[in-house]
Amino acid sequence: MPHALYSRVYWVSFGVGKAGVVELLRRHSVFAGLRSGATFAAATWETECRDDKATVFVAPDTGHRYLDAVLANASGVQPLAEHLPEVCWGRVALPWSVMDLPGPEASS
Repeated sequence: MPHALYSRVYWVSFGVGKAGVVELLRRHSVFAGLRSGATFAAATWETECRDDKATVFVAPDTGHRYLDAVLANASGVQPLAEHLPEVCWGRVALPWSVMDLPGPEASS
């Protein structure tokens, strides 16, 4: 992924993505996969940080491939609200980190 195209990048572990999948299904009845769960986690955090702006996210995958790995044990998944990203500069920190980048507007 060319990071220079983005002003903020998230790195999300399996556990946080799984929490996002379960919450997306419970709260919004959206049957989605791990990438969608990770994206939902980031969008939820962005919404909480910037309550004056609307947040839109794309759910890039469906949940049918993840029935066994993710949804079979949904009752034991830590709630998404208990996961908070670590703000990092120049490094990745799991289970969840966010990094602000110069973004495309910096190069123009």
